[in-house]
Amino acid sequence: MLYKSFSHISRIIQGIGPFRTLPKVRQSFVYENVLGTRLELGFYTTGTKPDAVVEKILAETDRLEAVFSRFKPDSELNKWLTSGAARVSPDLGWLLETSELWRQRTGGAFHPGVDGLTRLWQRAETSGAEPGSQEILALLEPLKESFVHLKGERATKLFPEGLSFNAIAKGRIVDLAAELGADIAEEIVLNVGGDLRHIGSKTLKVDIVKPGKVADNSQSFLTLNISNQAVASSGGAVRGFKIGGRHFSHVIDPRTGWPVKTEVAVSVIAPDCATADVLATAFSVMSPKESLELADSLETVGCLIMSADGEKLSNAYFDRHIA
Repeated sequence: MLYKSFSHISRIIQGIGPFRTLPKVRQSFVYENVLGTRLELGFYTTGTKPDAVVEKILAETDRLEAVFSRFKPDSELNKWLTSGAARVSPDLGWLLETSELWRQRTGGAFHPGVDGLTRLWQRAETSGAEPGSQEILALLEPLKESFVHLKGERATKLFPEGLSFNAIAKGRIVDLAAELGADIAEEIVLNVGGDLRHIGSKTLKVDIVKPGKVADNSQSFLTLNISNQAVASSGGAVRGFKIGGRHFSHVIDPRTGWPVKTEVAVSVIAPDCATADVLATAFSVMSPKESLELADSLETVGCLIMSADGEKLSNAYFDRHIA
């Protein structure tokens, strides 16, 4: 992996501070093609060699990618999906159990089996005809039930189609890698493709960019102050399906089988990146009222929802973190 030092983590990470009174050295690195995206890392260290911190974090991302990836044929997840029932590692067991809990808690707005519906709409775009109600219903019914049965170390797949955990796995990888790095360094900031985790006692400023196509020169419209927390965002991209002259969102609601009618951009503050990641996905599907109510019920979750016409809705916990 290639890397280079840079003066600040990225356009969305403005730095940790103040540190002038601390006898520590700031280290910042960026790595390309980590989990298919960019990894940005910043930390302070005294006696520990920076290379040791970097190596530990990168080794953990590689290890967990071999567990969670749907793109690696020999990953533990793909082997389990093929077998349908097997003993699973604690890492995969955590992913399956936590995903099922979030499926229940979001009322099915988050579901690892939504990929089957996405493929259905992709085929519809190719054919030029909207999916029939029976086609949608056939894929929709299994989404209403649990997708896995866990007993001890054994996991049995209950869902008839494939499953993808991208909406939570990347956040989990960021959490575990950052926590390992924090064992030997201080004030860790780890950002992998927009899933950001900070571990430390100081304040980190994080810029939220305007919705739309993300580019290096995208402008921020608000800044958050977070400390020992995570931030993740979802939605806002100009993508979708064009069928018979109509545009449909790329975001599929697992509860209805249809693309959402209103596309929004969502940003979430949470204690950990896995939670922020999964809720950013769920809140892109749920109504703003449902999203804000769920965020408030979780107490330590902040939610910002932005519509294409510029309307912004947020809960009090999110507002308290605006710089």
